[in-house]
Parts: sequence; C-alpha cells; structure tokens
Amino acid sequence: MKIGKKITLMCLSFFYLYNTVIQMEVFADEKVKPEWVPEISAETSFETKYIWRGQTLVDNAVIQPGASLGFNGFKFSVWGNYDAGLLDRLTEWDYTFDYTLNVGTVKDELNVDIGIPEIFDPMEISLGYILYTFPNLSGNAFDSQEIYAGFSYTAFGLTPMVKYYCDFDSGSGSYWEFGGSYFAELAKDINAGISTVAGYNAGQWGYDRSFSNLLFSGDIAVTVLKYFVLSPNVNYSLALDKQYSSEFYGGIKVSIEY
Repeated sequence: MKIGKKITLMCLSFFYLYNTVIQMEVFADEKVKPEWVPEISAETSFETKYIWRGQTLVDNAVIQPGASLGFNGFKFSVWGNYDAGLLDRLTEWDYTFDYTLNVGTVKDELNVDIGIPEIFDPMEISLGYILYTFPNLSGNAFDSQEIYAGFSYTAFGLTPMVKYYCDFDSGSGSYWEFGGSYFAELAKDINAGISTVAGYNAGQWGYDRSFSNLLFSGDIAVTVLKYFVLSPNVNYSLALDKQYSSEFYGGIKVSIEY
C-alpha cells in the first residue's frame, strides 16, 4: 500500500470519529442522557497485529473500525479489519446481535420484589449471534456464523466470566473462553483495565481439540471532550498448544461513547 493511501485511510478514520463527536454535541450540555437515546459508540483501532483466539490472522499492522447501537440490553455492532500491510485490503466484516440481561437492572425496572437476593444483582447473562464475512479473500476464507452464550459476575472491580461459542457454518466447531478482568479508576477520566482469558478450541476451523492460548491484556482509557476516549493497549497471547504461536502486540483505540 502506498504511503499516501495509508495516510488518507487514517485521516478518513479520524474524520469519521470527529464527525460523530460533532453530531453528538447536541447532547453535550445534558446532565443526564435522555432515556429514549440509545447507547451509541464508534471506534477505530490501530494495532500491530490481528490475533484471534490464539490464531495469527494478520502478522502486520491493521486498522480495525467498528460501531454499535444498543438499547435496553439489545445491541447491534459491526466490526472490520483492514490489512494495512501485505494484502492492502479489507479482509473482514463481522456483524453481532447481542442481548445481555443484568439481574440488578431487571429488578430495578420491574420495581417489584421477585425474590432474588441482592447478591445476584451484579450477574449478567448474554446471548448472541455473529456473522463473519471475509471480503476480498479467497481459498478457505468462507463466511461463517456463530451463536453464543456467556455469564459474568462483577464484584469489587473483578469480573470473572465464561463464554461458549458454537459455529454452525464454515467454521464447524465450538470455542470456550474462561477468564476475568479488573478495572480501576486511576484519576478523573482515566481508567485502567487488565484481563486474562484462556481459550479452548473444540474443533473449530479444523483445529485439533486443545487449549489454544492464554491472553494477557492491559489498557488505559483516557476520556477527553466528554465522549472521546483514547485507549492505548498491550497484549500477550501465550500459546498453549503447538498448533498456535505466542505473540506480543499492541496499539491504540480511538472511540466515541455516548
């Protein structure tokens, strides 16, 4: 990819985010977001590699745009990957439909005693569907579909989780994730997060059944202009089987959240 084209792509990505900020300034002076306004986010990540479930999908710099729209536990999101190196093209678009139920939120909305103890309030259960598409790729890169279910519980900043994915299309197999995360406020508008996730591949995409990797991640989120967030990150994917390779990568995510 010529340098000029790369610069143009980066400028367009930042313009897209900046324009989103301007559009949302109509709400900037609101002390409380109106209930009818959905949760809106848009992002662009610049990463040194693209690692997915222990697999090195792109071994050079990538640009990863995304956006989501959520309301009352339902969320639709789109996410893409642009190979800024060898292939010089968009390689993936993913579309996700998710519903997440938070026990405490449901109890508050119902405003009645349904007999569930408060200790269960931080519990979240998620169900969803993902459509993976691979434009501009050939060979074994076929579109695929997954359904998933997840469970998490947050207490004292810690969030243990487990998630199960079932691929019923080209990827034909399933995948498990077990892990946890911790988030802390370092200062006003500055938050830090660390997480560790272990993956188990149960035959998806032709891999032998095994634990795939142990992913260590850390990021710092700095909020500016109220809705504009800069998040540098570092990650280390430790291979747990000879089918995978250990990788260190990082980058920065620029996002708008409202």
